[in-house]
Amino acid sequence: MEAEDWMRDHRALKGQIRSYTQGLPQDPYEQLEMATRAVFNSWFGKRPWITAMPPVSATTWARRQYPDRGLRNMARPAGRA
Repeated sequence: MEAEDWMRDHRALKGQIRSYTQGLPQDPYEQLEMATRAVFNSWFGKRPWITAMPPVSATTWARRQYPDRGLRNMARPAGRA
């Protein structure tokens, strides 16, 4: 790609972003705030793997993951008595 191709693609991308938003903020602090907000908002989204799994207690999960270890040994790392 030549420099003109990159500039054309960059203008096209900025145009698409402006069509979905109010534009790109020029203030770096505002950009940082928007990016931080986007990250935190993504944490609270619905996750498909959580809704697909039936709810089980931590004890039930541990017993299924480590069937060969007794319940009393769950808190101890593997390989230690």
